[in-house]
Amino acid sequence: MSGITKQTFQDADEKTRFGILFDYQFDTAKDIKEIKEILEKHPHGCEERLSKLENGKLKDTVISGGLGFIGGFTAMAAKLKFWG
Repeated sequence: MSGITKQTFQDADEKTRFGILFDYQFDTAKDIKEIKEILEKHPHGCEERLSKLENGKLKDTVISGGLGFIGGFTAMAAKLKFWG
């Protein structure tokens, strides 16, 4: 609801003020309802993807640790071979 300034609202009679407030409240409630519907749908669509991410934590830790160990071993072997 735009276009109504504070001065315009103050200059309006009581009936017009109530009409303005009702329209503003109605628009706000409609927007909140739309946002709520979007948020209620969102977690259900992502539930499978998020559960895969949460359950793969141990596997990812083991893989990254193992590859880090292999990388460190390779770096030390290369150091000993080239720089003695």
